[in-house]
Amino acid sequence: VTTRIPKNSLYWIAWAVTASYGLFLKIPRLKGRLRALLYSTRLPWHEERSWRVHSFLDWYGPKYQFKFSPEELESWFSEAGLVDVTRCPYESSARGRSAPR
Repeated sequence: VTTRIPKNSLYWIAWAVTASYGLFLKIPRLKGRLRALLYSTRLPWHEERSWRVHSFLDWYGPKYQFKFSPEELESWFSEAGLVDVTRCPYESSARGRSAPR
């Protein structure tokens, strides 16, 4: 549904939706629980509003989108010979470094 919304309209939807809970992310006692709730409902949880808006657009704007599990990323990194492979705090992100030669 969201891929058929004109991009300008989707931007304003992203702005309104992410504004509705932004202040609550600044309350330390709510932050952890709210992030978990937002993650489970597929809403961006960044404290900075511009990041929330852009993440919303990244998630709901593209017609074609692929998501990979952390396990898939870790296996690809390991197969590529990277070491110290770790998950990053953001979904579908990991990092590693080249093995010493």
